[in-house]
Parts: sequence; structure tokens; C-alpha cells
Amino acid sequence: MKNQKICVVCGKLFYAPPSSEKICCSRECSHVLRERRANAGIYDDSICRANQIAHSDPKMQRGPDNINAKTWRIQAPDGTIYECYNLLDWLRNHAEMLDGTPRQAWDGIVKIKYSMQGKRKHPSMQWKGWKLLAWGCERNCKKIK
Repeated sequence: MKNQKICVVCGKLFYAPPSSEKICCSRECSHVLRERRANAGIYDDSICRANQIAHSDPKMQRGPDNINAKTWRIQAPDGTIYECYNLLDWLRNHAEMLDGTPRQAWDGIVKIKYSMQGKRKHPSMQWKGWKLLAWGCERNCKKIK
């Protein structure tokens, strides 16, 4: 590589292909440049626009329409079976049924899923009496039995 560039942070010469858009000689200098730009407010407009879009788009918010939501069938300790879309949102809305926080319950049920898939060294089949029966079922949230 014969193309030399001057680092915009430290002024050191470095080699980069002519087609490269690199302007810093190292990761450290790149980090310093990003910090300088952030402190100067260059990214403020982009962050504001991203937040506005996230708040206006239901796919980016909590709830059953969230873009990462999946379907789950779980069984409560009393034997009641529930089908829900977006497990964490359902657990937040039914926190009074849980022995712990919704986040702890979500984590426990996800660990059951990983155990069923064979991805855990120490498998678990229930979380405080809650059991996972299936995931990927119909998209609704209702009490079965």
C-alpha cells in the first residue's frame, strides 16, 4: 500500500488503500474523534430523529406489536395454561402472579427454552413452578384452561 494518510487526531502518517474512508490511524484515535464529535453535538439531530421514530412506531415499543416479540405457551404453578405473544410484556402485565420480578420470570422461562433446545449445561425444566410448554404458537394472548 503506497497511499499514506495523516491521522486527523494525532497527525501520524498511516497507510490505507485509496478507496478507504479511514481518517484515523488506530482504534484509540477513532474513539477520541467520536468523543470529540459527540461533545460538539454533531450527532444530536440524528439521535433526536431516531428517538422520534422509535416513539411513533409501535414495532419499537413495548407490547404485543414489538418487532422482536414471539409467541409462547406457558403453564402457571396452579396448572393454568396461557398463550401469549411477547412474553416479557405479558409478564409485566401479570406481575401479581409471579414470585419475583417480570425480568426474573422472563429469564427463567427463557432458560427453560434453552434447556429444551439442549443449549444449557445444567438444564432446568421449570422456574418457581412455571413451565414452558411451547413457543411459536398462535399470535394471541389468552387463558386456555
